[in-house]
Amino acid sequence: MSSGSERLRDDNARGFDALAGGYDEMAGEGVNAVFDAFRSVVRGILLERFPRGGRLADIGCGTGLDLVAMVERGYDVTGVEPSAKMAGITRARIDGLPGGLRSHGRVVEAPASRLFEAIGAPPVPVLDGAYSNLGPLNAEPDLGAVALGLRATLKPGAFFVASPMSLLCPWEIVWHALTGRPREALRRLRPGMSPVRADAGEHIWTAYYTPDTFLRPFQRDFALVDQRGLGAILPPPYLSRQLERSARAARWLTRADEIVGRFAASAWASDHFVVVLQRR
Repeated sequence: MSSGSERLRDDNARGFDALAGGYDEMAGEGVNAVFDAFRSVVRGILLERFPRGGRLADIGCGTGLDLVAMVERGYDVTGVEPSAKMAGITRARIDGLPGGLRSHGRVVEAPASRLFEAIGAPPVPVLDGAYSNLGPLNAEPDLGAVALGLRATLKPGAFFVASPMSLLCPWEIVWHALTGRPREALRRLRPGMSPVRADAGEHIWTAYYTPDTFLRPFQRDFALVDQRGLGAILPPPYLSRQLERSARAARWLTRADEIVGRFAASAWASDHFVVVLQRR
């Protein structure tokens, strides 16, 4: 691995550490209506694609919201998380589960590029599925290494579900243009990885993707079986407060987003998009 990639990962781990303490107050369950809508869609896809009771990896598990939700639904889940503080919150969340469920959730402090080692370097693939929800892979500088780890750990025919942040978000462009922030309006269009400010003066190096550019490192070993948009109609999560001023508007926009998002083309102009890949 290049020293440049390692430096970016170290910077990002510090950035996510800085966000960890307030993350659930900003993006936890029942806190942000847009994040809740996105999670509902993605979790529905996970339940549809993964065999009940299967062994899964949660890549970039953050504070463990999805990990615990999947454990509660009968899965065995290993979280892979580069931020020590977020991994600690996930462990505490697992410890809060009923005794019979605790052994089905665990978290390893590691970047997404080291999935193979985090799972235990198995001699044969052992995972029945893997997912990475709501953008952690935007902060990984080497998606090719992630693809290799998934190839080594996912059983043939198993699914990988990811929901990265999109390169083109019309809502964001229009909102920042109307509020006099043209640099913010176009921030996702900058090439390569750009620093996004976190708390405590830290930042997170972030890349944004079209479906095609995200899929490129996975094409050798994975087939695309589905894609959809998240936030083609709904605004970005940081505008959730404006949406929540009208419960009726929130309901209508959420429903419209679910409908429009089912069209594959919506993945090209949404806040996030979902891809479902199947191991060849």
